[in-house]
Amino acid sequence: LYCIKPDGRLYWTFDTKQDIFSSPAVTDEGNIFLGSGKGRFYSLTTEGKLLWTYDAEGPILSSPLVDREGKVAFGSDDGHLYVLDSKGKLVWKAFLGAEVVSSPALSADGTIFVGCHNGILYSFRREKK
Repeated sequence: LYCIKPDGRLYWTFDTKQDIFSSPAVTDEGNIFLGSGKGRFYSLTTEGKLLWTYDAEGPILSSPLVDREGKVAFGSDDGHLYVLDSKGKLVWKAFLGAEVVSSPALSADGTIFVGCHNGILYSFRREKK
């Protein structure tokens, strides 16, 4: 992963030692989230320093989604949609039956939508408190 300054000069690099197939997500605070082709999910600072990692059970080809609460959602080739908290702990995961290579989307009411290789569009609603 390369971070380039506005003037085109290199600011920093981060080597995952794994292929990256999708775009990272960046929070308002500047935290960077990305997945890799070998199933490792990364959280980095704006300076490119590693905060934490999480190992999914398969390659991560989808771009991550970050919600208003700082939770991060992403799909994996293992057929799961994963949701992690801002510290990298698993909040929940759902098995969707086939590879999840599409990137999750978030509606205004907090519903997560994600497509799957089985041809189904899934939606996950947040529980009301």
